[in-house]
Amino acid sequence: VRSSRLTVPEPTAIVWHYTATDIGTAKSLAKRIRKYKSGVDRAASWHLLIAADGTIYQSVSLLRGAWHCRCGYLDGHRVNACSIGIELEGHGQSFPDAQVDAAARVARTVMDAYRIVPQRASHGHAEFDPQRRADPGKIWTEKILPGVVRLA
Repeated sequence: VRSSRLTVPEPTAIVWHYTATDIGTAKSLAKRIRKYKSGVDRAASWHLLIAADGTIYQSVSLLRGAWHCRCGYLDGHRVNACSIGIELEGHGQSFPDAQVDAAARVARTVMDAYRIVPQRASHGHAEFDPQRRADPGKIWTEKILPGVVRLA
Protein backbone atom coordinates (compact mmCIF):
# COMPACT_ATOMS: atom_id res chain seq x y z
CA VAL A 1 0.00 0.00 0.00
CA ARG A 2 1.41 3.38 -0.91
CA SER A 3 1.99 5.54 2.13
CA SER A 4 4.39 8.15 3.37
CA ARG A 5 5.73 9.39 6.66
CA LEU A 6 3.53 11.67 8.68
CA THR A 7 4.77 15.25 8.71
CA VAL A 8 3.76 15.44 12.36
CA PRO A 9 4.86 13.10 15.21
CA GLU A 10 1.42 11.48 15.33
CA PRO A 11 -1.99 11.96 13.69
CA THR A 12 -3.83 15.16 14.59
CA ALA A 13 -7.19 14.60 12.89
CA ILE A 14 -9.66 12.09 11.48
CA VAL A 15 -11.13 12.38 7.98
CA TRP A 16 -14.26 10.32 7.26
CA HIS A 17 -15.12 8.89 3.84
CA TYR A 18 -17.51 6.40 2.29
CA THR A 19 -16.42 3.73 -0.15
CA ALA A 20 -19.09 4.47 -2.79
CA THR A 21 -19.50 0.70 -3.11
CA ASP A 22 -22.34 -1.65 -2.29
CA ILE A 23 -22.71 -3.26 1.11
CA GLY A 24 -20.76 -6.51 1.19
CA THR A 25 -17.73 -5.26 -0.72
CA ALA A 26 -15.53 -4.30 2.25
CA LYS A 27 -13.70 -7.63 2.44
CA SER A 28 -12.77 -7.54 -1.24
CA LEU A 29 -11.72 -3.87 -0.95
CA ALA A 30 -9.49 -4.72 2.02
CA LYS A 31 -7.93 -7.62 0.12
CA ARG A 32 -7.34 -5.51 -2.99
CA ILE A 33 -5.75 -2.60 -1.13
CA ARG A 34 -3.25 -4.98 0.49
CA LYS A 35 -2.12 -6.13 -2.97
CA TYR A 36 -1.37 -2.60 -4.25
CA LYS A 37 1.14 -2.58 -7.10
CA SER A 38 3.00 0.66 -7.78
CA GLY A 39 2.56 1.79 -11.37
CA VAL A 40 -0.41 -0.54 -11.85
CA ASP A 41 -3.02 0.41 -9.27
CA ARG A 42 -4.43 3.81 -8.43
CA ALA A 43 -2.52 5.47 -5.61
CA ALA A 44 -5.23 5.41 -2.98
CA SER A 45 -5.42 3.97 0.48
CA TRP A 46 -7.08 4.44 3.82
CA HIS A 47 -6.08 3.67 7.35
CA LEU A 48 -9.26 1.92 8.43
CA LEU A 49 -12.35 0.60 6.66
CA ILE A 50 -15.49 -0.09 8.67
CA ALA A 51 -17.83 -2.56 7.00
CA ALA A 52 -21.60 -2.34 7.33
CA ASP A 53 -21.50 -5.37 9.65
CA GLY A 54 -19.00 -3.61 11.95
CA THR A 55 -15.89 -5.47 10.81
CA ILE A 56 -12.83 -3.22 10.87
CA TYR A 57 -10.04 -3.56 8.31
CA GLN A 58 -6.71 -1.73 8.43
CA SER A 59 -4.58 -1.00 5.36
CA VAL A 60 -1.99 1.48 6.64
CA SER A 61 -0.36 2.01 10.03
CA LEU A 62 -1.94 4.92 11.90
CA LEU A 63 1.56 6.39 12.16
CA ARG A 64 1.98 6.58 8.38
CA GLY A 65 0.34 8.88 5.88
CA ALA A 66 -2.28 7.38 3.56
CA TRP A 67 -3.61 8.54 0.19
CA HIS A 68 -7.22 9.11 1.26
CA CYS A 69 -7.60 12.75 0.13
CA ARG A 70 -6.47 14.09 -3.21
CA CYS A 71 -5.97 17.59 -1.85
CA GLY A 72 -6.30 19.68 1.27
CA TYR A 73 -4.33 21.04 4.20
CA LEU A 74 -4.77 21.13 7.97
CA ASP A 75 -2.58 23.50 9.96
CA GLY A 76 -0.14 23.80 7.06
CA HIS A 77 0.22 20.04 6.58
CA ARG A 78 -1.17 17.93 3.72
CA VAL A 79 -4.30 16.20 4.99
CA ASN A 80 -2.87 12.81 4.05
CA ALA A 81 0.23 13.43 6.13
CA CYS A 82 -1.46 14.45 9.38
CA SER A 83 -4.79 12.62 9.54
CA ILE A 84 -6.29 9.17 9.81
CA GLY A 85 -8.59 8.27 6.92
CA ILE A 86 -11.58 6.14 7.86
CA GLU A 87 -13.75 4.64 5.12
CA LEU A 88 -17.34 3.63 5.78
CA GLU A 89 -18.62 0.88 3.51
CA GLY A 90 -21.54 2.06 1.41
CA HIS A 91 -22.86 5.04 -0.52
CA GLY A 92 -23.56 7.31 2.44
CA GLN A 93 -27.33 6.81 2.39
CA SER A 94 -27.61 4.62 5.45
CA PHE A 95 -25.34 3.38 8.20
CA PRO A 96 -26.30 0.17 10.02
CA ASP A 97 -26.09 0.13 13.82
CA ALA A 98 -23.15 -2.30 13.76
CA GLN A 99 -21.18 0.10 11.56
CA VAL A 100 -22.01 3.11 13.73
CA ASP A 101 -21.08 1.20 16.90
CA ALA A 102 -17.74 0.16 15.37
CA ALA A 103 -17.11 3.74 14.22
CA ALA A 104 -17.72 4.99 17.76
CA ARG A 105 -15.26 2.43 19.18
CA VAL A 106 -12.66 3.37 16.57
CA ALA A 107 -13.15 7.10 17.14
CA ARG A 108 -12.86 6.70 20.91
CA THR A 109 -9.69 4.60 20.59
CA VAL A 110 -8.00 6.92 18.07
CA MET A 111 -9.02 10.12 19.84
CA ASP A 112 -7.77 8.80 23.19
CA ALA A 113 -4.52 7.41 21.77
CA TYR A 114 -3.56 10.57 19.89
CA ARG A 115 -5.37 13.20 21.99
CA ILE A 116 -7.50 14.30 19.03
CA VAL A 117 -10.18 16.79 20.07
CA PRO A 118 -13.75 16.40 18.78
CA GLN A 119 -13.48 19.24 16.24
CA ARG A 120 -10.43 17.53 14.70
CA ALA A 121 -12.23 14.17 14.57
CA SER A 122 -15.14 15.52 12.54
CA HIS A 123 -13.68 16.22 9.09
CA GLY A 124 -15.29 14.82 5.96
CA HIS A 125 -13.57 14.19 2.64
CA ALA A 126 -15.90 16.70 0.94
CA GLU A 127 -14.48 19.45 3.13
CA PHE A 128 -11.14 19.18 1.31
CA ASP A 129 -12.33 18.43 -2.24
CA PRO A 130 -15.94 19.69 -2.55
CA GLN A 131 -15.89 19.90 -6.35
CA ARG A 132 -15.19 16.19 -6.67
CA ARG A 133 -16.33 14.52 -3.46
CA ALA A 134 -19.49 14.45 -1.35
CA ASP A 135 -18.44 11.82 1.16
CA PRO A 136 -19.15 10.88 3.81
CA GLY A 137 -22.43 12.68 3.14
CA LYS A 138 -24.83 14.78 5.17
CA ILE A 139 -26.46 11.84 6.92
CA TRP A 140 -23.10 10.92 8.46
CA THR A 141 -21.71 14.39 9.09
CA GLU A 142 -24.89 16.03 10.37
CA LYS A 143 -26.85 13.23 12.04
CA ILE A 144 -24.48 10.45 13.06
CA LEU A 145 -20.94 11.81 13.45
CA PRO A 146 -21.75 14.31 16.23
CA GLY A 147 -23.00 11.44 18.39
CA VAL A 148 -20.07 9.20 17.47
CA VAL A 149 -17.58 11.90 18.44
CA ARG A 150 -19.51 12.85 21.58
CA LEU A 151 -19.38 9.24 22.77
CA ALA A 152 -15.62 9.19 22.24
